[in-house]
Amino acid sequence: MAVKDAQDTDVFLDIYDLTAFTTQVSPVKKRDFNDRSVMGDAAKKWHPSLRDSELSWEGWFDNDVAGEDVALSAAIDDGTVEMASVWLEGSARGNEGYASQYGFTDSYEVMSQVGNLVVAKATLKVTEWDRVTSLNGKTTATATGVGSSNNDLSSSAAGARWYYWVTAISATGGNTQWKIDFGHSSDDSAWADKDTVTLTNAGGPQAAVRTIAGTVDQYTRQELTLDASSGSITILSAYVRLA
Repeated sequence: MAVKDAQDTDVFLDIYDLTAFTTQVSPVKKRDFNDRSVMGDAAKKWHPSLRDSELSWEGWFDNDVAGEDVALSAAIDDGTVEMASVWLEGSARGNEGYASQYGFTDSYEVMSQVGNLVVAKATLKVTEWDRVTSLNGKTTATATGVGSSNNDLSSSAAGARWYYWVTAISATGGNTQWKIDFGHSSDDSAWADKDTVTLTNAGGPQAAVRTIAGTVDQYTRQELTLDASSGSITILSAYVRLA
């Protein structure tokens, strides 16, 4: 059995990387059950109902501009959909994690005890967890580059969901933008772009999920193209093949 070191865990919530603040995180997958027992039954009878999943997070309080307090306070105040991912063994290319495209921050609490550090905890209600594969790991790039490939052993005819979390972006001169390509190949030699997204300097950091239609070949990779004189991008992207 391969054990995992919790110090490698990565956590993302929309455009925020919460990894440095995290002390404990739990992606929870649950299902509700309806009681179908009737009078005279010797034991309860259950009927499976809807899935009910959540994310439980605990960590250090930090109210800097990129701190967890900014991310979590905003999440619960605006009530908008959050996109989260948890990587229990780290987000290196090819590692598996959990990602959700539909989530809402349910609670956020800051706790201060005299003589101890200020800590925080939050819960996120999610519609469903996808078991995703890291496309290229958490990466900071300053130039055009192609990542190494993943070998998923087989293709998927029904397409995929492609997640990305861009926590920082800059692009100066030229068209002031970055292009991100989701590439695929049947032989790890001849490559084609299955999907492409263009992010501008003006658009700033963002997180999104895209549905890729049609067959996704056995091998996948990420390509970053700097369409500017200079720039930098920090990104994590991942995908799940659809059955």
